Amino acid sequence: MESLRTCVIKNRLRWFITQRLDNRLLNTLLIAKDIERYARTSVMDWKRLENNPPESLGISSVDICNAKCCFCAYRYYSPSRTTMDLKTTKKILDQFCEVGGKSVDFNSLVGEPLLDPRLYERIKLAVDKRLRVLLFTNGILLNKDENVSRLLRSGMDTLFISIDGFDRDTYRQIFGVDKYYEVLSGVRKLITKNREMGGPISVKLAIRSGEPASKIFATEDFQNYIKPYLDLCNIGIARAMDNWAD
Repeated sequence: MESLRTCVIKNRLRWFITQRLDNRLLNTLLIAKDIERYARTSVMDWKRLENNPPESLGISSVDICNAKCCFCAYRYYSPSRTTMDLKTTKKILDQFCEVGGKSVDFNSLVGEPLLDPRLYERIKLAVDKRLRVLLFTNGILLNKDENVSRLLRSGMDTLFISIDGFDRDTYRQIFGVDKYYEVLSGVRKLITKNREMGGPISVKLAIRSGEPASKIFATEDFQNYIKPYLDLCNIGIARAMDNWAD
């Protein structure tokens, strides 16, 4: 099995060779000399990495989603509908720990982690390695398949839930699906159960909205669904985001 160091250097060389050939620069001899020099630089970069290793890692294990968010490229993406095998996940985590990694984020780039049938096995692999585990979800499936109980008992650290304020029409416009009240119900269930169990995980609501915080917090749904449980729920409002809107 190749070491992470070897993979990093080979990938950098592959990128460099592609760039040089695509740009049709000079002759083969000059390219060869540049590759040799670049290889030395890669080794130096790796040594710097060993002295200052990355502490966090993102793993995208599934590319399927149950929303059609305007700020995400998923609507224009043809998913493979496959999931990462556990062997690959274990290999990634092993190599990450070798370089001193501290936390892992199971945050699919264009997918919903709770659609991953082996998500909890992946979380366990990370927890068993004493890694801090984070997860970002759209919350649609919190009420399904015992997800709330399984998340709270998984040993993970932080769960981020993406939601567009507290207005059904705006939610449908931005998330592209009519799952607003399912999400609110799931969020309330999660926060309530988390409180009952003594707060085993940190819950953070990531609100995507252009509205001022005062207006968001004054909505009826926020007052009914969220405000009573703010002691176990942190809130952040995203003002800048990707935009794949038509």
